[in-house]
Amino acid sequence: MVEQKVKEALAKAHNTSSISKGRPYPEEYDLVPYPKGFIPPSFKNFDGTGNPKQHLAHFRASFCNAGGSDALLFRQFVSSLSGISFDWYAELSNRSVHTFNDFEAIFVKRFAGAKHHITVGDLVVETQKLGEGLVDYILRWRNLSMRCEPQL
Repeated sequence: MVEQKVKEALAKAHNTSSISKGRPYPEEYDLVPYPKGFIPPSFKNFDGTGNPKQHLAHFRASFCNAGGSDALLFRQFVSSLSGISFDWYAELSNRSVHTFNDFEAIFVKRFAGAKHHITVGDLVVETQKLGEGLVDYILRWRNLSMRCEPQL
């Protein structure tokens, strides 16, 4: 009787996991070992409001040095997310993407709208903030101008 209950519980868990979410990559990627001495690099998490292409470039550069196979990239990518981007990732269906390149395209498509394009008009109305030093204001304005479209 106990054996039957265990089998039923395992069958139920297996059926439930087949429709679960949050692991968009193939299951066999979990079996790929990390390189010896692997230490995940740390950097600022993507919260869904920044530049997704910049985040991916930084992520890839950081992790490719530690063996950038699709399996390792997929398994570590979730640790680079927070906020709405983590919520989005957690809702992806299991085994819905097979290569990290395909995942990158989906990720950029989803979060590209979060990037605010700076225009000449934005630069014109940008003023020094109360308590902001002149050098800080000039640096902030210059950084904004670097994102201006069309380029100045």
